[in-house]
Amino acid sequence: MRSLVVLSMLITTVVTLTVGVRLLLAARRTRQIPELLYGTAFVATAVGQVFPQIGQRLLWSDPGVLATTLNTLFFGIFVLGSLALWNVTSKVFRPGDEWAKWLCWMGCLATLAAYGLRIVDGDFAVSVAPSRGLLAHYAIRILLLGWVCFEAFRWHALLRRRLKLGLADPVATNQILLWGISGVAAVVPALVIVLSLFVLHVHPLEWWPALSAIMLSVFVVSGGMWCAFFPPAWLRTSLEQRALG
Repeated sequence: MRSLVVLSMLITTVVTLTVGVRLLLAARRTRQIPELLYGTAFVATAVGQVFPQIGQRLLWSDPGVLATTLNTLFFGIFVLGSLALWNVTSKVFRPGDEWAKWLCWMGCLATLAAYGLRIVDGDFAVSVAPSRGLLAHYAIRILLLGWVCFEAFRWHALLRRRLKLGLADPVATNQILLWGISGVAAVVPALVIVLSLFVLHVHPLEWWPALSAIMLSVFVVSGGMWCAFFPPAWLRTSLEQRALG
């Protein structure tokens, strides 16, 4: 089961990294901030997740200065992805709302504070340490993903009403929905890890319900994210025909 979870996480990482790189290449052409921020969020998240998992098992498995430094560095890259996601959610979904700007700044500061707390507490000397900094990190991450889901579903509802009047693109409407579904699926691993480490006091990879939930959620994230940003031709055709019929 653990091997399947690792495989599913690797698949998600490859998908996330591929989507992120394609968005960064698009940003290079269009010079648009959303593509740049989304691309940065996805690439940083993928790199910040997969490399520590590989490194902690193969390259720096023994505790020490090297392991602590690299664990800290790669988690910092993951934090960069969260900062980009805070900003792009504010800019894309709430560009004119002052409260969204404040929420973005507060979320970024809280994300950095949780990272700093983990450094101060020495969390990165080991691979997984249930600590106040880690709990704060996941709480903030869940809040961020919750905001992403709320905005995606809100915009999907608005576009769906416009779609009935022939005033919205069916593909774009579906893309927003899939992004929201991906956000919901991305919340699941965070909730499972919090439940495992801080409530049940077991490692999530040593408890089969947690393993199953993580594995299922990462597959949903992978498929939803890919189709949300780069919908395949068959999906485009199906949505357009449904809108016409």
